[in-house]
Amino acid sequence: MAGAEKTASGTNPIGESDIKRSESLFMDGVIGCFSFGPDGRILWSNSRVSELLGYSRSELKQKSLFDLCCDCEEGKRRAEHFLARLNSGEKIQDERLLLLDTEGSLIWISLNVVPRVEAGQASE
Repeated sequence: MAGAEKTASGTNPIGESDIKRSESLFMDGVIGCFSFGPDGRILWSNSRVSELLGYSRSELKQKSLFDLCCDCEEGKRRAEHFLARLNSGEKIQDERLLLLDTEGSLIWISLNVVPRVEAGQASE
């Protein structure tokens, strides 16, 4: 995996250690982060999401965003609306979604999502 960063003086290559450090910020961070595909299937999550919802990271990879949502307007129906917006290339910022943890407790999350676009189609 390689990358580059833009600076005022040009483009500098990003080293492997920079990438690993960035990945570590997401994976071990205090804020729950996860990525999902255009169909809502969870691709990866960090340990904070597991702590908040009570699922292991491997269990979360078997679920979709809809599996985690409360069956209500602020949950599954709002998630459908968010996915449609994301798949059209729109980013989501500071919008709330209602999830359920493994014990059935309600958990509000704030979504901040920028879709990744590959070959003209939003991917995650």
